[in-house]
Amino acid sequence: MDLQLRQLELSEGVLDRCSDSTGAVIGLFQRGVDGLVSLAKAAGTRAEVLVEHAVDLLHENGYGQFDGLIPALAPVLQDAGLLRLEEVLLERGGVDRFLMEQPALATGVVVDMIRALLELEHAAAMVESFLPMDTEAVF
Repeated sequence: MDLQLRQLELSEGVLDRCSDSTGAVIGLFQRGVDGLVSLAKAAGTRAEVLVEHAVDLLHENGYGQFDGLIPALAPVLQDAGLLRLEEVLLERGGVDRFLMEQPALATGVVVDMIRALLELEHAAAMVESFLPMDTEAVF
């Protein structure tokens, strides 16, 4: 996995120095993301370690070579790891809005469920505020 990370870390410098009109060079790094994920799964790499590597790579994403990194890592990081990734990206700053949306999109189902539950809780509180305290007096 370390060797794969080293290859990916070269991407910004390589892409700075070449003309990639065919997309072949950037494709090499995009496929490298898939290789990194496969290696991380096979090695049982801890989510915290993956988060640190992902943040480092995302800060060197000047050509969009790592745009697919978060969705690719989502199954490995799971919800807790994705939330931690989002926290670290916010703490360190310097990432664009597209990247900040990726953890939320990857955890979209969970986020939608939490949002729906909060809306239901709010609706229930509103209904309760309109009901009289003694419901027997109404009927």
